[in-house]
Amino acid sequence: MVRRLWMMEVRIARQHGFCFGVRRAIQIADEFDGPLTTFGPLVHNPYEVKRLEEKGIASTLEIPEIKTENILVRAHGIAPAVMDELKKKGKVVDGTCPLVKKVHGIAQMLDRSGYKILIFGQNNHPETKGTQGHIGNKGIVIENAEEAKQFSGSYDKIALISQTTEIIEEFKEIESILKEEYPHLRVLDTICQPTKENQNAATELARESDLVVVVGGKNSSNTKKLAINCSKITKAVHIENPEELDDLDYDGVNVLGLTAGASTPDWLFDRIVAKAEEICSKINSMAQ
Repeated sequence: MVRRLWMMEVRIARQHGFCFGVRRAIQIADEFDGPLTTFGPLVHNPYEVKRLEEKGIASTLEIPEIKTENILVRAHGIAPAVMDELKKKGKVVDGTCPLVKKVHGIAQMLDRSGYKILIFGQNNHPETKGTQGHIGNKGIVIENAEEAKQFSGSYDKIALISQTTEIIEEFKEIESILKEEYPHLRVLDTICQPTKENQNAATELARESDLVVVVGGKNSSNTKKLAINCSKITKAVHIENPEELDDLDYDGVNVLGLTAGASTPDWLFDRIVAKAEEICSKINSMAQ
């Protein structure tokens, strides 16, 4: 066995995990007194969704399937038409993130002012669907730089906004591409501050790590993009549970960085940190 020149250590991003909006929605669900159904999973994390289910909190995106009087709208927000339907079904508790509601207001302002609105985001993401619903689905979703290059049309008034959880650098790249064709493009950076801080902390961690483990649901767009962003700087992997740490290659890893996407609960991240420290301790004891 090759003897290690340095001991392996675990470093944690200064900011990670649940964003303000998700944490708020989870708290509402946890503290709610009485039967409750969430309109769609509160977070894109199967382990947190299972925890809520075990507490008796149901989840569905099919309105006819809702069996409880009380319905919780998740942090992503929904279209006004969907809200109206839910209110006909029962009592609605609005868990929409205030920062997402701010984006809804910005989109509506632009729409009233006659702008063609471009939304940097994922077409099938609930937040983007909700924002579209607030402007009559008149926005055009741009998912990546390639789509921005292909976008065309003549518009006197055109504006760019973003899904709140998108990657900062990608937003800037899309802005730059679009401004080549539309120098009069109005840009409103609607990526939320907690997302930016998570991304900046992950970037800092990647610069000082040999391997970054990004924790989050495999169905979490935010976590996937965070892992891709880290991989541009150093080796990075996206995992969902502590057991996946056993399958990683730690050869040449002196600094193991840990961070988490906005859908990752603290309790799950803590378990992964404990597991990583246990692995680190074993590797160091074998190297002595």
